[in-house]
Amino acid sequence: MGRRHNRRVAYAVLGLAAVVVGVTVLLFAHSSSLEHPSSEVTLAPVGSTVPDPSKVHIGTANALPFSPTSVWNKPLAADAPVAENSKKLVDSFNHQWQSFYGTVGMNIDDFSMPIYTVPKNQATVPVTAAPGCNSDASIREQLAAVPIPSDARPANGSDHSLVIWQPATDTAWELWIAQRNDAGDWSSCWGGRIQQVSKSSGVFPNPYGVAASGLSYLGGSIKASELQSGTIKHALAIAVVHTAEGVQVAPATRNDGNSTADDAIPEGTRFRLDPSIDVTTLHLGNAGTAIARALQQYGMYVTDTSGAVVMMAEDGQTYVDAGQPNPYAAVLGSTEPYAILGKIPWNRLQVVTPPT
Repeated sequence: MGRRHNRRVAYAVLGLAAVVVGVTVLLFAHSSSLEHPSSEVTLAPVGSTVPDPSKVHIGTANALPFSPTSVWNKPLAADAPVAENSKKLVDSFNHQWQSFYGTVGMNIDDFSMPIYTVPKNQATVPVTAAPGCNSDASIREQLAAVPIPSDARPANGSDHSLVIWQPATDTAWELWIAQRNDAGDWSSCWGGRIQQVSKSSGVFPNPYGVAASGLSYLGGSIKASELQSGTIKHALAIAVVHTAEGVQVAPATRNDGNSTADDAIPEGTRFRLDPSIDVTTLHLGNAGTAIARALQQYGMYVTDTSGAVVMMAEDGQTYVDAGQPNPYAAVLGSTEPYAILGKIPWNRLQVVTPPT
């Protein structure tokens, strides 16, 4: 059964003395467990590549889910072919962010992606269908036993996304409109499970997953640890306002497109930043430079329709709730993400020819 996402976007607009507009972009069976699951939550040191298997981690600790040849992790060749309609879609991309809030944003505290990496002995819980949501038999089987930490929290905003990765069983789950009631029972409207993550392409089988394109947000979200280390070794996920209705390009498997305009951007479109640009001359800071380099080396996929042009990132509030400092405060300081991203020359994007 197909499914269409309804994305909602909210903005907090801050008026400063010089009429600076600050934008917080928002997008968009029975449980049996092993004894004594760890509930300690830690942020792995910068540079760590393998999460401690005995603890719950927020984020991925710089480990890369999915196959090295997945749609997320395989670098682009410097001479990757540029699509014939590249200029039209790049112009559309730039017109969209200029028309909607005048910025490219990044979701770090609302409509973002809380990511938990959990140990093998993490207790599992059944995730049932929320009232009024799809009770598709396959999705309920996929979510019948999810190792959700006891203190996990979905993202703020109406999407309430939640991502769980369990390297020990090579499995990942993504939940859309995840909720926990007062009795501690979990439900969701949709989502999906990917097994054999280490061999996976990073795309959910149709029609599952959080993103309307079927692309995994575990793979494409910017992680706080990546900005801390200054290195992002995967493609990024971005949502745009006008996506092509009823049409997607590989690797997307479905879409929630809303436009029949000739320049509407199909979900699955892979943009890259012109690799000839010396990003060190753009004065982006460490975090911005890491993002720009990733855009050159891996590109970014259009994963969803949104009310603004916005990159998806790991949720920073998750750390705060766990009694830790917000990692973005150390990485970004007082600079808002849109102020950094605004220095990227978006007019120098290219559209990579999609695979057939």
